[in-house]
Amino acid sequence: MQKTSLSLSLLMPLLPVLGACTADVHANVPPPPEVHAEVTAPPPPPPPQATVTVVTPPPPQATVTVVAPPPPQATVTVVAPPPPAFTVVTEPTVAVVQMRNTVADGRPAGLHAGAPEAFWVWHDGHGTHWHVRSTTAGHRHRFQGAVIADGAITNMNATDHSFADRIHVNSKEIKFDFFTQGNEDGFDFQVAGGQCVRYYMTVDGRSEPQLVHIGRANAHPTGWHFKLCP
Repeated sequence: MQKTSLSLSLLMPLLPVLGACTADVHANVPPPPEVHAEVTAPPPPPPPQATVTVVTPPPPQATVTVVAPPPPQATVTVVAPPPPAFTVVTEPTVAVVQMRNTVADGRPAGLHAGAPEAFWVWHDGHGTHWHVRSTTAGHRHRFQGAVIADGAITNMNATDHSFADRIHVNSKEIKFDFFTQGNEDGFDFQVAGGQCVRYYMTVDGRSEPQLVHIGRANAHPTGWHFKLCP
């Protein structure tokens, strides 16, 4: 116990000093430094990745146009029937009508390829050069008949080479049976000495005088069986 008292007695005088020291100590102690706490926030989470669905439009459908080739054209070959066999017109039993051959001077004025069905007869060279033609206005007609001369017949020429087997001629007569369609067909011939020439002719079997045109004036005989003389 003495030790304790001594100690305290020893210390007592020192307490004011110690207390002053203590106060001084506390007065001179700097304040603790300010703590700047930097809080590093964790980075924000990345935004959620958007799922982008790209819808690709389907490729345009190609329109395929198939052009079918035209069907082959059929070639139609029309085979015309052969003309009837050559037929000689029977010699007329009616009397012959005689006319002056001057009525036959010159080519008939109405003669052309488009004229209606008809015979056309004329001469030049003073009755030595004769001509016979047929017309049909585009339709097919049959012309038949005969030419008989008092003098010799020479230089007979058909206007169409296909008439070779449709016109028969000898020194005194010409017999014919041919078809015309839209053309001006016929034949030419000469008569020696300008002698008389006799005709009888039919169109499609018709013996009609009005179907015969003679000379420049387009004269018609009064009968289908006629004779032209100088």
